[in-house]
Amino acid sequence: MLENSYNNDSVMAVIRAAEAKRSPALIEIFPWSMHFQGPHFVKYIVEAAHDASVPIGALALDASRLEPKENMQYCKRITELAKARGITVEAELGRINSGEDGIPDAGELEEILTDPQHAADFARQTGVHYIAPSFGNIHGPYPEGGSEKYWQLDRLKGIADALGPSIPLVIHGMHPVPDWLFRQAIEAEDAGYLELTALKEQSLAIYQKSVEALMDVLGSSGQAP
Repeated sequence: MLENSYNNDSVMAVIRAAEAKRSPALIEIFPWSMHFQGPHFVKYIVEAAHDASVPIGALALDASRLEPKENMQYCKRITELAKARGITVEAELGRINSGEDGIPDAGELEEILTDPQHAADFARQTGVHYIAPSFGNIHGPYPEGGSEKYWQLDRLKGIADALGPSIPLVIHGMHPVPDWLFRQAIEAEDAGYLELTALKEQSLAIYQKSVEALMDVLGSSGQAP
């Protein structure tokens, strides 16, 4: 289970959900978060991940804007630094189409599908723990036809087979949060009557429940030691 985190509430929600469902999880940090909230926020995430009672990975790399060779070199360098600090790393292999929040000009780059034969070499050369492949999945809403039209499941299986069970895959481009969940969150907040601290606690609980539900759907619940 992977979740993008923009603030401490989302970090807490993911970790609490992971502990409640006994599910391993990854916390992804966008460049926007690092620039907007500074290195102390990254340190907070790492410390919170280390204190969790289930495995929490706390670093995701997206060097897919670079050429494949440069991507590999960059991921290898960052992974070596991360491993020395006990941090697990997820890297994007290939280039996933469409725009991505916090990645300037990501939508202007051409999609590069992940080559299954290249995946195993990439994992071996970089030492990353997880790989997010490009197999027709996109960041943001899908055009007409949805993921059923664009996902190349044969390619995804080929990538998984090439990597083997030691390198789990992370799928980017899942459907956005449905409208009913936004409406439920608004109703639960009761913003006209509650203090900010109470609102934060309620919003965190709603966020946690949505993450827990995804863990059930993806089958990671109960998989943590």
